[in-house]
Amino acid sequence: MKVCPHCSSKSVSGRYCGKCGKPVDLAAKSEPEKTSGEQVSEQPKVSKKFDASDIEKLENELKKSPDNPDAYLNLAEAQIETNKLEAAYSTFRAARAIAPDNLEIIRTGAEILAALNRREEAIKLFQRVVEQNPKDIASTMKLVELLYDTGQKEKALKSLNQIESKEKQPDLLIRIAQIHLSMGNASEAQQYLKKYRQLAGNTREMFLLMGQTMLTRKFFDGAVKNFKEAVNYFPKDSSMRLGLGKAFLGMGEKGQALLEFEQGLKIAENDIKILLELGKLQNAMGMDEQADKTFSLIESSKNKNGEDLLDLARHFIERSKLNRAIKYLNQAQELSPYNGEILKSLGKVMQKQKNFAEAEKIYKQMLAQSPDTVWAHEGIIHCADKTGDFELKARSQQKLLETAPPTAELWCDYGETLIKTGDFEKAQNAFEKAAALDPTCVRAYQAPELIKQEKARANGTQLVEQAKEAIAKKFYLTATERLEKALKLVPGETEWTKLMAEVSMKTADTKKASALLSKIRAKDPADFETSFNLAKVYEAEGKIQLAIELLSAITKDHPLELNVHLMLLRLKRSQLRSNKVETDMFSALIRNIELELAYLKNESPVPLLVKGYACYLFSYRSKIQKEGFKKAEEAFKQAIDKFGENEESLRGLSLIERARGNSLKAVDYTKNLVRISSDPGKLYVLARLHENFQHFTDAKKCYESLKNLFPENGLFRKKQIEMIGEISNSSSKNELLNYLSELNQSTQSKANQVWVLYETALAQQFLAEHSAQADEWRKKSLLSWHKAANHLRTNQWIRWGMLEAQFKFLTGVEKQRAAANNLKACEKILREIPDNSLAQKAVGQCYLAFGDLVNTDKALNHLEKAWFLSHQHSNTGILLAKTGKELGKSVVVDAVAYNMILLEPEIAQSIFQL
Repeated sequence: MKVCPHCSSKSVSGRYCGKCGKPVDLAAKSEPEKTSGEQVSEQPKVSKKFDASDIEKLENELKKSPDNPDAYLNLAEAQIETNKLEAAYSTFRAARAIAPDNLEIIRTGAEILAALNRREEAIKLFQRVVEQNPKDIASTMKLVELLYDTGQKEKALKSLNQIESKEKQPDLLIRIAQIHLSMGNASEAQQYLKKYRQLAGNTREMFLLMGQTMLTRKFFDGAVKNFKEAVNYFPKDSSMRLGLGKAFLGMGEKGQALLEFEQGLKIAENDIKILLELGKLQNAMGMDEQADKTFSLIESSKNKNGEDLLDLARHFIERSKLNRAIKYLNQAQELSPYNGEILKSLGKVMQKQKNFAEAEKIYKQMLAQSPDTVWAHEGIIHCADKTGDFELKARSQQKLLETAPPTAELWCDYGETLIKTGDFEKAQNAFEKAAALDPTCVRAYQAPELIKQEKARANGTQLVEQAKEAIAKKFYLTATERLEKALKLVPGETEWTKLMAEVSMKTADTKKASALLSKIRAKDPADFETSFNLAKVYEAEGKIQLAIELLSAITKDHPLELNVHLMLLRLKRSQLRSNKVETDMFSALIRNIELELAYLKNESPVPLLVKGYACYLFSYRSKIQKEGFKKAEEAFKQAIDKFGENEESLRGLSLIERARGNSLKAVDYTKNLVRISSDPGKLYVLARLHENFQHFTDAKKCYESLKNLFPENGLFRKKQIEMIGEISNSSSKNELLNYLSELNQSTQSKANQVWVLYETALAQQFLAEHSAQADEWRKKSLLSWHKAANHLRTNQWIRWGMLEAQFKFLTGVEKQRAAANNLKACEKILREIPDNSLAQKAVGQCYLAFGDLVNTDKALNHLEKAWFLSHQHSNTGILLAKTGKELGKSVVVDAVAYNMILLEPEIAQSIFQL
């Protein structure tokens, strides 16, 4: 009996295999007989008919006989065997030109196209061969394989059934059973297996497929019986142990299943299929370490294929571990780039993660190789709808209507998409076809109303575009007005509502943001940005428990988002008094974190970072602070050792040293943070660290660098002046007076420089607060502020600086008048830049200057908005905490203090003491 060297099948007919359709050498050796329970370890060796040296001879023969089809066939066969597929395709085209109806040439061309992965073209050629020669089993089997691989299982089955009705071969029956099983038709598969058993007896293939059929039909007790019988026939066959283990698993006997999988591995060490089942079972039983080792063996195995990794990915999809599933799906795609099931699963996971653009690419890849794939078109339709590409969505819907049986619902969906593209005439036709298919279809008769709505949407879209332009220019009031009009035209439009919520967040309108974000989340609970922003708003509104519950849900779906973990830890910590943090509770908390994120420990530093920050936050100001800080330090250093230097680890180590009061180590870590980060904001962190620990010279250098980087930012100029003043106070040389002298000279030579006036006023103000000639400097400072405020190029920084000076130096009626004047000016600035934290703070300072409870309460509102917009300015937090204390709102004080633990822990302690 001859054996195919490609697939080991015995279905050899002539010089082609009946199963895979590939050419078979006539000198192929016969298959060695198997004894019961033994597996043949070696494939039959087949000598090649052609090598590279034969190509030239065959080309010369072709030149001698250019009209001979056999010469073309021989050359093409040699080119295929030597892997010169493009040359073989050229030979095929030339042969077909002289003999277009030659079936042998057509079949050879189909084989070449299949090898080139041009499957659809290959299918058409094989179909032509089979139509003209129904007895050509080899071509039919090759056609079946191609149809099956491209997801056209129904057509593959139909072709096989046509052969089976004429040829009663066991191989055909078992192939039909396999396809039925893959389609989920387990009962049909079982019927064909019974026929197969009558013809072929108790073969290995029969036991395997019969067992798989029973497993699919969930006849687990029958499957156990089947595989136990199979083990008696084939005691050294690891596949039987694998099947028996699956059967036991179906019956809930996990321990017995585990034993069978281990027995199977003793027979066939590193068998991928068994390792897969063993790893999944270990993972499901909570044996994570053992499971990870098993999965590592699979990843490192040279025998794995795309289907194996797809199986592993599906396991993690079922357990909602999407990041890990994507890892294995990507690996599967590398091994099997054209496997439809892999692409389908990858696309679905991308959709779940809201990565619609990437999912769309996956579906397009599938359609490039198989244009009629229904699920790929369905995926495109869903993704294109989310990305707003309605032209693409319409094309896929049209293709779906051509491919799948058209229904009224499909026509209505298509019509609604056409309305969105503005093609109202085609949309009307689509609805008419829907009504013709189903006269009771309500959607079909709603077309006029939908068209009216879409025209309203078009007007709304124009308003939204205007709103976007306004947002870009920071004209938030204009943007809000345009968006409100748009939403009146099309109520409930999610993307527009999101944009409105974004504006509300930028302007610290937390009440409005809360209402909008809640509506959006109700429609799409899985949207990460919406959920996270809503949690921030809940915190601002004092709804801490709601924020904690929401953040807990987010971390389940987005475990790698460190900011979410930090916010959740901070809020949980804020619910505990320091003396309530006990060792047992602390240990349990850390243990839970380790267990929840254990599956990510080899992929990302996040588990170690979360553990480190948890240790730091929950031990801060508690009796276990020393122990907790030590554990936190170990976690951050471990993250660096394992994943390399990263910003969050360095930040964590710096915070620990700042909380310990060890400024030198904190500075070293923060300098490294500045070195590896592209964010200049990290330099401000270093400047604040130096300032808080009274390293005024180093702080001055940092602020000077920031001033040079951002010359229009008055904060850095102000801080530089303050640092020069602090240096002067602690030394015999008054550097501030020297700097003021330089500024005076600059004023005389460049009187139009408003920043010189700004810095002069600040320097004079500092001297008024710290020198013996306070009255003289106070007058000079106020005069300089007025000059700067009246300058043609004055700005908000001057107004904010002037009001601070006036509130410090003026008293009584003069202070009240200054407060009223500054309030008007600052409210005007706030209307121009409502997203600016310092603009909100300035309005709050004006209300505080009035000195009564009503205005202090108004001040608190603006300071809370300022703190909501930015935690960067710690002075805002300090002022908020003091105002909260004055009004008896300890919750506000605690909220600022717990935020400050993750910002400037050396200040947090003083806030807690308020």
